[in-house]
Amino acid sequence: MTTLLIFVGFILLLVGVHEGGHFLMAKLTGVAVEEFALGFGPPIWTTSRGETRYSVRLLPLGGFVRLAGEDQRTSDVPFERTYYGRPAWARLALAAAGPAANVLLALVVLMVAVWSVGIPGIRVAGLLPDTPARQELQVGDQILRIGGRSVWLPDEVGPAIQAAAPDEIRFELLRDGERYTATIAPQYDEEEDTYRVGSFFSSQVLLSELTELPPDAPLAQAGLQAGDRNTN
Repeated sequence: MTTLLIFVGFILLLVGVHEGGHFLMAKLTGVAVEEFALGFGPPIWTTSRGETRYSVRLLPLGGFVRLAGEDQRTSDVPFERTYYGRPAWARLALAAAGPAANVLLALVVLMVAVWSVGIPGIRVAGLLPDTPARQELQVGDQILRIGGRSVWLPDEVGPAIQAAAPDEIRFELLRDGERYTATIAPQYDEEEDTYRVGSFFSSQVLLSELTELPPDAPLAQAGLQAGDRNTN
């Protein structure tokens, strides 16, 4: 039931924003709006303000904005305030306003997500034993730049390493919220004819963390504490 309500709410949001774009553009271009409706079918709630009727209908899977003169019906509205009484540029703006409103909504959602969560970055996902990276990097480190080149996607890591090799490679990263710099001498892999540092990288890394640890637990006796994370 909850999933259904979320789905219906999401549909109504998209429809409301889309039809709201048409509605606002109609007001800006001087076209009279006869009805603004959410849903289809018989109305379950209506109200009127000025020349516009607002309604919520039984089937919440769409909506519409009825513009004066749009369906060629007789109307008391002066012709210059009907849909076909406005110039072509106004009708084009009316048609584009709905999709434009949805694009604007998507940009707002994206900005809120970036502001609240942050832009996903490249993180150290694993370290091979007896490799240069094992000495300098930690699982969970967020990589900012490799050899002076910014990296955002896992596919960008390899080319950045090859571009900086065979010289020592400077890794600029974030560790526990603080900037850190590591310098790693790459190793040449003759079979693959490429340079490696001995680390795996991914856009998402999940680390297990001890949230609660009784004092008499074997892990506590071994020296572990609540809040410790497994980085192996």
